[in-house]
Amino acid sequence: MDAAATNARTRNRSTSSSPAALNNTGMATEGTMTESPMESFSRRGHIQDSTIDTLDSPVDQHAGTEESAAISSLRRGKGSLKKKLYSRSSGDSQKKRFLGLLSGSESSKSKGGHKSLSSMVTALRKIKAPAGSDQSKIPFSQRKAVFSMRFLAVNVPYHSHYLESAAKKLCEDDLKGNELWTSKELEIAVFNTENGEDIRQQSEPIAKSLCDHIFTLPIHWAKATGFPDTATHAIDFGPGGLSGIGGLTARNLEGRGVRVLIIGEKGRNGAEVYDAANVKREKCDGKVHIDSPFSRLLGKPPIMVAGMTPTTVKAGFVSAVLSAGYHVEFAGGGHYNAKALRAKIPAGVGITLNALYINQRQFGFQFPLWQELKREGLPIEGFCVAAGIPSTEKAAEIIDALRAAGIKHVAFKPGSIDGIRQVVTIAAANPDFPIICQWTGGRAGAHHSYEDFHQPIVATYGSIRQQSNIPLSLAPVSVAQRAFGLTSPPMPFDGVLYASRAMVAKEAHTSLSVKKLICAAPGVDDSKWEGTYAKETGGILTVRSELGEPIHKVATRGVKLWKEFDNTVFNMPKEKRAAWLTQNRDSVIEKLNKDFSKPWFGWKKGDVVVADIDDMTYEEVALRMIRLMYVSHENRWVDISLRNLTGDWLRRVEERFAGVDGTKSKASVLQSYTSLDSPADVVKSFFETYPAAASQLVAYEDKAGPHRHVC
Repeated sequence: MDAAATNARTRNRSTSSSPAALNNTGMATEGTMTESPMESFSRRGHIQDSTIDTLDSPVDQHAGTEESAAISSLRRGKGSLKKKLYSRSSGDSQKKRFLGLLSGSESSKSKGGHKSLSSMVTALRKIKAPAGSDQSKIPFSQRKAVFSMRFLAVNVPYHSHYLESAAKKLCEDDLKGNELWTSKELEIAVFNTENGEDIRQQSEPIAKSLCDHIFTLPIHWAKATGFPDTATHAIDFGPGGLSGIGGLTARNLEGRGVRVLIIGEKGRNGAEVYDAANVKREKCDGKVHIDSPFSRLLGKPPIMVAGMTPTTVKAGFVSAVLSAGYHVEFAGGGHYNAKALRAKIPAGVGITLNALYINQRQFGFQFPLWQELKREGLPIEGFCVAAGIPSTEKAAEIIDALRAAGIKHVAFKPGSIDGIRQVVTIAAANPDFPIICQWTGGRAGAHHSYEDFHQPIVATYGSIRQQSNIPLSLAPVSVAQRAFGLTSPPMPFDGVLYASRAMVAKEAHTSLSVKKLICAAPGVDDSKWEGTYAKETGGILTVRSELGEPIHKVATRGVKLWKEFDNTVFNMPKEKRAAWLTQNRDSVIEKLNKDFSKPWFGWKKGDVVVADIDDMTYEEVALRMIRLMYVSHENRWVDISLRNLTGDWLRRVEERFAGVDGTKSKASVLQSYTSLDSPADVVKSFFETYPAAASQLVAYEDKAGPHRHVC
């Protein structure tokens, strides 16, 4: 077993100023008169947003000293941001500043005079999001940065060019150019804190190299701790806690399975449950299978088809996926009552229902029904809580009920960092129950969030991996981390979920023309997908669904019209929409009939468009309903409920025209709604019986009364 020891520095806080030395343990030791910037940064711990208030105080209080500004949770990368953090072109020392400590991809410390740092802070405030602001509905790349910063007063500006002369004086005057050690005398690797190289392999004298590391060169801690792939442990010989670097190192190594041991710290030392280096594979039935927490939980390959309406509403498609040996979620979004759901349970073993938590009417009958079906003996194994994360208390109730019914696992689909953290909290509160966490980010799926795919996982991966009962699955975003400037180690997932891609599968009930349309969409690189919020990008547009959430759609004429309405009438306060629709009625009707899949209802014989149902006869309403809701070339209704709705309207017509005055009765022409399974002949005979309905315009009472839902 290899052990990579972090080159923690031990500092003497006495008044001595001895030169840097390498002790017999292979760790760098350094004598200084004051605590170093790294210790100053570490001792103060995590920086809260509230500390921004200290930046409003006069900086002259530190006159005569150099300062540093600690910045956390701010990802570097853009040229303009680098200029704000780093500027050394000015001849005035008070205007120079340097990046002295880069603790990780989102934490750094700039050093310089107070005037220079004040200028930097002023510039950073312009890109910082106000405290408490909600940016969840803003595309990730367009959000203001969320970070914290504060001044740290230091007496000696280590890791900056301010100390170039000091480093030179120490090497040339004090050491007189003598070499204290040779590379052969170093028993273990000592890593360069700027680039992570082993200083035993450097041609530069070791004493000078150490002086430069201490005085002038910046610390890139992620590079310094970029240990070989064979490393299994990292040991921090420092004091631990806020003054140590063990916790910082552990965050930089998340995903690699390297355990960080903090010798001087009391309490537990966390260890990752999974890592990228130890993926297990086993061979059976002549094939190699990946052994992951996801596959062990389900007894199936680590690939699943996620629940989505309408594709996995169809029992036949779900059964096909189960028969192929994969995990799939039966979509509850397309089932509006218990009877319909019970009637469509797919054949197969290991059935999981995907229920929309945001739709409490549906969730209210689907959740108890799923437990009931399990008790009746159906091969049900799982339940997915989609479109919303419940509170910890409510989640405990859900899990207890599932466990009592014999259901083996629950899944959650968080859409943000807060959602992921809530899932982790739920898992920690229920450590003995498997909880599948499905992450897709903003690009994947139809319904989607405004989030980046990578950043929320980078921020939460460590906490996810501390819970052994969370198999983690993701959408198949096949991109390299390095392409996004990520410096974190690879972060393995346990499974891959497919959703929209499954719509074009042979067994999917999607029409052939729609499958071709999906496959014809050219797509774009990951860096460009947010363009869908504003315009057609890669053949896709983002519109606002009936749930009020963003959803990806192929950019057809109908979807482009939907986007136009999103930007106009749907973007208005509700109280102003009616007036807008009245003012633009003719234009809206024309566009719906020309481009949308659901045309305007108003219609008269001869294919004449009318503005409202007031201009239609009772017969024309019935004929229009059949034309829009009955698929004549397939001899079926779009849904049986629409057949019954048409039957309700015909019954109302009979009540109007049967001529019954209450003293006598008359047999109904429409004895059963099943006679409408083939409606053409029935409707023709019906209006021959009541010919007045073919010329009488619809009465106001029938438009606005109990039957207004029909109209």
